[in-house]
Amino acid sequence: MSGRRQEIDLPPERRRLAARLQDLQAATGKSLKDLERLVHASDSSLSRYLSGRTVPPWGTYSAGVRAGGNQAPVVKSLWIASSLSSPHLVAVSR
Repeated sequence: MSGRRQEIDLPPERRRLAARLQDLQAATGKSLKDLERLVHASDSSLSRYLSGRTVPPWGTYSAGVRAGGNQAPVVKSLWIASSLSSPHLVAVSR
């Protein structure tokens, strides 16, 4: 077995969400360590969200959207679609 990570096959919604989160991080100009204080999530969790391996909780996602200078309602549909493609059920608050 090699030391390389295997690529995971993500649903298209999760790939789009991960790409959006990567764009948001770039818009902030902040490192994951800097962002963890803003969104109240560890840098390792943020890394999983940015890779698409995990769908972030709505509160973390919306905090990241605000940190990137955007409004959360505009992108909530992307988060919902990604959550529904996840193997877990995710509660959505209004």
